This record gives sequence, structure tokens and C-alpha cells, in this order.
Amino acid sequence: MKIDELISKTDTQNLNAQGYEVIDQFEVDQYNFALTKIPDILAPMLGAEYQLGFSKDGTDFTDYAQQDQKFVSKNEKFPLGKLSKGLNTVKQWISEYGPIVIASNNTNKTKLYAKIFKRARFTIDTQSAMGMDWLIIK
Repeated sequence: MKIDELISKTDTQNLNAQGYEVIDQFEVDQYNFALTKIPDILAPMLGAEYQLGFSKDGTDFTDYAQQDQKFVSKNEKFPLGKLSKGLNTVKQWISEYGPIVIASNNTNKTKLYAKIFKRARFTIDTQSAMGMDWLIIK
């Protein structure tokens, strides 16, 4: 699989323009996850050198307006049961690259991410930077 095959062309362009590099990615159902290398100037502020990007098919995780939108309909459930495969990949990334940060402009989504990773027995620290709380996943 080509590195930018799952995440949108817009995400890839936005990440590259901001100095991020896509390292790896995977898909669970209709959700895409990408591991990105954070620009060296931001890493100390965020407490990690890598960031986890997360989006539903057809959306862009680098689009701040979309981060405030909900993309799961009332009758649709987030595939938590299928997420274990993806969480194992995140564990492998942490083992290989060290702590990973994740955040959203939407605080409810960041809280949901914290809940998912805590349930999966990851260690979570919080770092405030750039006007929002970032989860440091270990």
C-alpha cells in the first residue's frame, strides 16, 4: 500500500505544507488512521514527535471545520469492536516511535479518544498547547 493511499489528497497536501510527514497508515471499516512525524519545532511543545490522525472516509482530519462536525449518524455506531486491530497497530507504533499525540479542535472528540485509549489500557497524559488539550498516548 502506498503511504498516502488511505488519507485524502487534501490531508496529505495540508500535512506536507505544515512540515508533517506521513509515516504509516491503516484502515478500520470506513475510518482511516495515519501516523505523522511532527515538525521538529512543534514536538517539544506537544510532548511527542509523532501524531495520530484519524478520519472517516471522505473527510479530512487536517480540516479544522470538519473536526467540529459529527460524522456518525444516529443509527450508525462507531466500530469499537473492530478497533482492537487498529489499537494493536498503535501499540506497535508506540513501541517503535515512542509516545504519540492526538487531539481535535472538538473537545468532545478528544474526550472520546481519551476514553477509547484508556479502555484499551494505554497510558494517557495531557498537554495543553496551541489553545487545546493534546493527549499523549504511551
